[in-house]
Amino acid sequence: MKYRMEGPLLVAVADDESIMTESHEYYVDIEIKGELTRGYSLVDVNNKLDQKPNVRVCEAIDRDKFKEDLLISMNSH
Repeated sequence: MKYRMEGPLLVAVADDESIMTESHEYYVDIEIKGELTRGYSLVDVNNKLDQKPNVRVCEAIDRDKFKEDLLISMNSH
């Protein structure tokens, strides 16, 4: 069974960026007018909009380090 770990992973990376093994900077915008899809996140991975990147996106992690840090954190409380 697969589990979604976005929340714990976000906290782990905020605490220790070395968990990220690959990241890239992109321009990201959020659709708020509802013209396309309200709340849609547009990530311009190919820089077609020619905008300055405003977000760094984590694309790969050290899974073993993440699991180890998560277990240490859970066992310390």
